[in-house]
Amino acid sequence: MDVGFNYPWPRNQVITIGPNVNERGKPHPWRAEPSDLDVNLARLRAAGITVVRIWLMGHGHNYDGVVTRTSRLVGHDWEFQPPPALHPLFAEDFTALLAKFAKAGLKMIPVLLDYSFFDEPEQLSRPAFGPEPTRTALNYMRGRRA
Repeated sequence: MDVGFNYPWPRNQVITIGPNVNERGKPHPWRAEPSDLDVNLARLRAAGITVVRIWLMGHGHNYDGVVTRTSRLVGHDWEFQPPPALHPLFAEDFTALLAKFAKAGLKMIPVLLDYSFFDEPEQLSRPAFGPEPTRTALNYMRGRRA
């Protein structure tokens, strides 16, 4: 029988894939050898855990595109246009994450998005966008219904 564990996802800031929003331009800390993730996975395996569910993008903070505010009275008041291509770090990080799980002897249940990916944008994100299309720059959480 497999015993599972939900890896904590505190606002998609600790373990995520793609561009690093905390230290822009630098690899995620979990990519280091060894990292806190390696230690945690080893502890989980030692405790008898065999499968771990982990969120990969969460609320989409690191999924950049173009945002335009609208003047709609009903429904959402922004439009999000996805990027023309996915940033290559998403695939690179996912491959590295799979390798870490394999090294730890654990199965992974990857969850791509959290429900908040489609929610209204965070209030603190809204002032950055006006009526003109504006490119996000790792500064816009949620609000990616499009």
